Amino acid sequence: MKTFLNFKIIKLFCLAILTFSLTFIPTITLAQINQKAPIVINGQEIFIIGGLENFTAFERAKIINESLVKELDSPQFSQLEIIQTNQETVIRSKTTERHLLTVTKNDVLEAPSIFNQALIWQEKLASALTKAKLERSPAYLRQAWLYILIVIITAIALHFVFELPKKYLNSQILIILENNPNLHPWQQQFQLLLKMTILAMQSGLWLAIFYYITDILPNIRSWRYTLINFLSAPIFSLGKSEYSALGLVLLCGFTIVIWFISKAITELFKGYLLIQTGVDPRAQEVIGVISQYVITFFSLIILWQLWGLDVASITIVASVLGVGIGFGLQNITNDFISGVIITLERPIQLTDFVQVGELLGTVERIGARSTEIRTLDHVSIIVPNSRFLVNQVINWTHNDPISRIKIPVGVAYGSDVERVKIALLEAARSHPDVLLRPRPQVWFQEFAESAMKFELLVWTGEPKKQFILKSDLNYLIEKALRRHQVQVPFPQRDLHFRSPNLDLLITTLLQQYGAKPTENSPEKAPELPKLSPSFQTIPNLSLATLNAEELEKIIGLMREELEIKQRRYRFKNYDNCWISSEAIDWLMESQNWTREEAIELGQMLIDRGIIKNITDNQNFEDGYYLYSFIDE
Repeated sequence: MKTFLNFKIIKLFCLAILTFSLTFIPTITLAQINQKAPIVINGQEIFIIGGLENFTAFERAKIINESLVKELDSPQFSQLEIIQTNQETVIRSKTTERHLLTVTKNDVLEAPSIFNQALIWQEKLASALTKAKLERSPAYLRQAWLYILIVIITAIALHFVFELPKKYLNSQILIILENNPNLHPWQQQFQLLLKMTILAMQSGLWLAIFYYITDILPNIRSWRYTLINFLSAPIFSLGKSEYSALGLVLLCGFTIVIWFISKAITELFKGYLLIQTGVDPRAQEVIGVISQYVITFFSLIILWQLWGLDVASITIVASVLGVGIGFGLQNITNDFISGVIITLERPIQLTDFVQVGELLGTVERIGARSTEIRTLDHVSIIVPNSRFLVNQVINWTHNDPISRIKIPVGVAYGSDVERVKIALLEAARSHPDVLLRPRPQVWFQEFAESAMKFELLVWTGEPKKQFILKSDLNYLIEKALRRHQVQVPFPQRDLHFRSPNLDLLITTLLQQYGAKPTENSPEKAPELPKLSPSFQTIPNLSLATLNAEELEKIIGLMREELEIKQRRYRFKNYDNCWISSEAIDWLMESQNWTREEAIELGQMLIDRGIIKNITDNQNFEDGYYLYSFIDE
């Protein structure tokens, strides 16, 4: 059963291959036979031929053209003859006995029979070969180079002749513009049009010279034909039309020309219609941009139709790509629509002083997609138009450029507030950029921790100078406060602390030296432990300000006061050891330190190599840990 199924599958596969061969191979062969290819001698087409069953038209033309090139290399003029047999008709060279061309029934285009077609081609080939041999002769080449020299000299002369009327035409344009004030904005456009016209004439002249030179010399004509044939070869097809590289270049060139023509029409529309109707300049820009895009769109549709493009098929492709491109260009579209809204609503205008986020500057240009802002550092920044609609925008000069500036001032407690107010108002009124109406004001804001807070409020008509104005007023305020003897405070704190143990210690010391207790000291202090003589020789020290001499004294006291002896730790005896917790307690008692400060001192002694842990631990820890002085 399995073998039968495999045989059936193989049978179906072979049947499919046979069907494909019978269907498509004849079609491909017929298409190759129906193709036409040119026969070329020295860059000039003589006639075209068709294909055969074994050769395409291009393969056949290549073989024939190579035979003709070899025929041209012979020194004698070629004499052609037609040899006809029962099977084929051949055009042959009597001079070199070279087979040049076989005429088939697919080649019959201009005559009723194969032989008549061969007669026509024989005459064309003989004439072309004779002309080609004459063009390769030295006499012809000398005459050709003479003609080329004359043509180039004439072209150079004409090139400068085209430059002569430029000054005259420029002066005439200026006269016309002076007599018509409405055309003043068009001065640059007219001058540019004049330059482009002269440039086009000069370019056309040199293109004609190039074509003549390449046509008169056979070798260069062959190169030109090869280049043009390469550029004219179809590179892709769209619908029923095929397009070459040269065709695409021309299409792009015409598209650019349409863009400039639509722009010129839009400028004429704005200059002669919109200005006469008194439309706002910003609205003129919006209408002009929309009109230019509409004219360009419909002009391109007409151009593509004339070029053979199927607009319906392009619409289908554009609708498919439009969705994907739309997601990629949504930000650009958003900016463009935002530009239209900004133009119509006019929340910002040229020369406005605006703040967008952290960006602060003057509006220099408002375009269709972006706006140019010049900051106070004279840096031009391009901002997308959508930011002016999405983010909060501060427009200091919108409608009314007058704005208020606040300057905070702090003075010391105890200052005369009336003098402060007088000093601040004097500073404000002495500056020329501060407006007298509305009047400057001084507000008492709050009692802060270290100062009394005031605020000077002034108005200015030039918001872009507000930072310079603030700096100038701060200078003036400092002078005015000094003149009125008002102090500017600085942050300060007073710390008050009380310790009962410190009071008792002071009272005990006073009693030992025979001094009487003060009003703030207790009348009778409790008994304190008796201090050793060595302990009384060093006062309380601060760990933060401890110097080398004081540290030596602390170490000496530790050697005297701590119990240093042999101790046992983990079944092992250690000589000259002391316990860290006892040393910490002694430091807290003798120096009135905290436990953290005592531990910090112990770590300092380890880091300096004065003491060490018996287990070589590098940290000084609080507890039953044994330490010893390294020199012991």
